[in-house]
Amino acid sequence: MNINTLAIDLGASSGRAMLGSYDGNTISYKELLRWDNNPSTIDGELCWDFDLIMDNVYKAISLAAPFDIESIGIDSWGVDYGLLKKGKLIHPVRHYRDGRAQDIFDSFKDKSALYDATGIQPMRINTVFSLLDDKRKGLLDKADKMLFVPDLIAYHLTGEYHCETSIASTSGLLGEDGYDWNYPLIDKLKLPRSLFPKVMNNCSVYGYVTEDVSFRLGIGNIPVCAVCCHDTASAAACVDGKDAFLSLGTWALLGVRQPHIDISDADYTNERGLLGEVTYLTNITGMWITQQIRRALKGRGEDYSFARLEEECELDKLPSLIDVSDPIFDNPSDMLEAIDAYCECTVQPTPKSAGEYVATAYASLALKIGRCFDKLSRGRDISKITVLGGGGQSAKLCSLIASACDTRISIGHSESTMLGNVLVQLYTLGYLPDIDAGLRALPASGVVYSPDDKDFTDELYERYDAVLAARAAIK
Repeated sequence: MNINTLAIDLGASSGRAMLGSYDGNTISYKELLRWDNNPSTIDGELCWDFDLIMDNVYKAISLAAPFDIESIGIDSWGVDYGLLKKGKLIHPVRHYRDGRAQDIFDSFKDKSALYDATGIQPMRINTVFSLLDDKRKGLLDKADKMLFVPDLIAYHLTGEYHCETSIASTSGLLGEDGYDWNYPLIDKLKLPRSLFPKVMNNCSVYGYVTEDVSFRLGIGNIPVCAVCCHDTASAAACVDGKDAFLSLGTWALLGVRQPHIDISDADYTNERGLLGEVTYLTNITGMWITQQIRRALKGRGEDYSFARLEEECELDKLPSLIDVSDPIFDNPSDMLEAIDAYCECTVQPTPKSAGEYVATAYASLALKIGRCFDKLSRGRDISKITVLGGGGQSAKLCSLIASACDTRISIGHSESTMLGNVLVQLYTLGYLPDIDAGLRALPASGVVYSPDDKDFTDELYERYDAVLAARAAIK
């Protein structure tokens, strides 16, 4: 047996395509294509280049064709969508950091009722607020359907309109059961019901590639599988349900898998995951700040690799701490200047080197995660946190997180999102009897970090709390 599938994973900074293979015992993977996925400003709005995304999707399928792939799966970041009229985009796909719905979010009076109705933590980036902005601009009058990014790609491949449940749940408009839209809420917000396609569960099939796609790209009439299309849910599918997970990429998503929603804490969101379960998690600004530090340094003529930033990160020379979730860091034109401004207003010294900026970002992120884990672990018996995604490759950051959480950190697969994508395709096609069989077939993962130096961690928390208090006093 040698089964090949194509997994397409779109992140907020890059897109990737991997060949996933299963020999009856082990799931393996091979990268076929990687490309930059950068937004641009169009008519004052921050937008994705969806034509470029599709060009690379088609290229990836062509590269996979010689391997006789049996299916395709697509996952991406959440909340962003395209508006269509008779199958054609009527407007560029906007980026969640665009900020166009900030005033709507700020003035929305009943956020708690929104949370109670859907289980989704109200955030400015949620689709519901962007759709309300589209409504006031008249765009919804011109559209007949909306599709999230993975669903939109699947439509271009199959011609079928569907919204997979995990990606649909990021909208803040899905019903509590996770299997259909919350139509009473949609009606209350005066959004057109007809805009929303049928919700489908993962581990099912959108449809089969069209004859045109099959002919142009040299593949058979293969299915496009509805995997866990939200990349967080795809990554979480690779984690033992007894562990907490931390998907550590541009965003840091800390949570657990559980059977039912929990609306007891509005700081936590109930996104849908594998086979109808809930990924109960909180959204934290993750590696975004480090990514933007690197970008700002490059703008100054200093081209640092992530490996070099990691090497120069000096945690024993930690001048300052920040709140990584402060709006000042959402989308600044220069992250170094934003950090400096935060430090100055909280009466802290500003970092003086690339290593000090990264140390500030790492320590602050670890402390934020630690505070969130303290809440998550109450009433739960969690013995370890499995770290997923590229951030797990940072030994310094993961060691800090272990100490901040006072819990063991196990590094999962750096390509967990891709592997979750492949695993669900194999299960959907019937090659795996259950998900546990897929987990046993995944390649082994490795390093474990244990909590260390409690006195240092306690000192950091004392400084961190003082910084947050100083910032709150200014606001």
